[in-house]
Amino acid sequence: MFVRLVRAMLHIPAPVITPEQAISIARAEWERPGHIARPRVEERLREYVVWMYGDSVGGNVGYHIDMQTGSVLRVITLPR
Repeated sequence: MFVRLVRAMLHIPAPVITPEQAISIARAEWERPGHIARPRVEERLREYVVWMYGDSVGGNVGYHIDMQTGSVLRVITLPR
């Protein structure tokens, strides 16, 4: 809710893709090497961050997905 208010105050356009679409994009990237996906989504101002395997210690991967285009902006990993 807070993110949407700030986005409106900064005149950032509303997202074109939904959180569900962001999960699908991240799942396709994650499942390439054969991992099992258990996604969790965070909404930011201009992007969704989809965490894969977010309930494990180590091995967490965050896909930053542009809300307007659906492109993967960057992928980050958390150290063990």
